[in-house]
Amino acid sequence: MLTIAGVAVRSRSSYPLLREENRAYGQFQAADAASAAVEPAIDTEVLLTAAPENHASPIFDSDISWWMQPEGDGYRISFRGKGVDRPHTVMCSDRATSHVQVYAEQLTPAPDLSTGITDPLHYPLDQILLMNHLALRGGVICHAAAAALEGGALLFAGVSRAGKTTMSRLFRKAGLGQTLLSDDRVILRTGEDEAGRTTVTAWGTPWPGEAQIAENRSAPLAAVLFLTKAPIDEIVPIPPNVAMRRLMPVTSSPWYDRERLPGVLETCARIAESVPSYELRFTLRGDIVSLLIARDWSRS
Repeated sequence: MLTIAGVAVRSRSSYPLLREENRAYGQFQAADAASAAVEPAIDTEVLLTAAPENHASPIFDSDISWWMQPEGDGYRISFRGKGVDRPHTVMCSDRATSHVQVYAEQLTPAPDLSTGITDPLHYPLDQILLMNHLALRGGVICHAAAAALEGGALLFAGVSRAGKTTMSRLFRKAGLGQTLLSDDRVILRTGEDEAGRTTVTAWGTPWPGEAQIAENRSAPLAAVLFLTKAPIDEIVPIPPNVAMRRLMPVTSSPWYDRERLPGVLETCARIAESVPSYELRFTLRGDIVSLLIARDWSRS
């Protein structure tokens, strides 16, 4: 069983399932004995058969690796290899993304099934499942690095090449590598405290970037910092409406899904309105880390 951002994802099959040989996933995989006592939020059945035919028009086609179709009251996602039209794996889910069937006939090993099959519940299938599941439950996946400091988690958000890996390496160079949650994908989950105020928690994920940082830990989110390479190091406050506009492009969003998209928009709006946001302008000298750790983020 995987547990990502507090969401338990169980995969089961009539054949032994072999775990992904990936160091990033190690912390997120629970032992079989522990899994038996946990009720999964996403229950996945792996089947070594062809998926039922579906001739519905695609809701979305990435033109690269997967496409999505309606399936009953839920949806189907088909994954294909580069330059191949026929899917190698098909995932069929109910609308809530609580019960899922994964048809993976090409995983059948030869000649002996008793040795087991590789569990298909890893990237990108698990990331898409989490994106859809969280969209209805106050959570989003952000393209960001994150560090959990004493005053709370700092989210370093940015598109590809914005500086997420650079920021992570600067923290490591400063001897603060143990504070990092992720260098590429962070899940943000909203909630409420006893007074009814919005709370936001940042979680590490098993989907690291170049720096290979993937920690199964969380911390209350203290600030969102949008990365900008600049000739000087400075932290510039930005208002919630600007933060909202900058948060959307770095959020994995099912924009093609009319039922899930409003939930993502609402979650991003709650984050932008309740958590202070800044433009983090930084050089490559490493001074920005000193600037960040010197600040009392609990009072931002």
